[in-house]
Amino acid sequence: KKLFKSNDKRNRMLCNNIIFSAVLKIIGLSCSLLIVPITLNYLNNEVYGIWLTMSSILYWFSFFDIGLGNGMGNYLTQAISNGNYELGRSYLSTTLFMLFIAAIIIAVIAIVPMSMLDLNNVFNTNAISGNVLRNVMIVAVTFTLALFVVKNIGFVFVALQKYAYNDLILVSGNIISLFIIYILTKTTDGNIM
Repeated sequence: KKLFKSNDKRNRMLCNNIIFSAVLKIIGLSCSLLIVPITLNYLNNEVYGIWLTMSSILYWFSFFDIGLGNGMGNYLTQAISNGNYELGRSYLSTTLFMLFIAAIIIAVIAIVPMSMLDLNNVFNTNAISGNVLRNVMIVAVTFTLALFVVKNIGFVFVALQKYAYNDLILVSGNIISLFIIYILTKTTDGNIM
């Protein structure tokens, strides 16, 4: 209670971040819960199951940064707290570059074999042609790897102790996804792409 009535600028900023972040988490959760029935109605059950399987597999890519993002976040916080913004920029740019190189390597490792696999056998389905599955996987891998690099920009806000801004970026992505999926359900036939 004392924290929420403090006149200290850092305490007020912390309180505002906590409240704003909590509201954003609720909005993000609501968007995630709304996307499921909308997408399920847009795709049939089998195609939606394929999409969930793809999404689950691609989620594993978020763990391939080998701690570079978290390590950069720690060093960035230290550099910013010491007022050394040039060093902080160096940490950020080096980490993003290394993650970009890792994303390219992962893309080559993933996309080349994926082009040779029979994805209908991998996903145990005939509901979608192999070419469509391959194209969807390539697009999904590309977006996942882009996110793999770009998501680390949120560590800048964390280092500046503005956690809510990082949450705002994530929730904005959820809201945009929900909006796009909703528009697609009204303007196109069910299509996994």
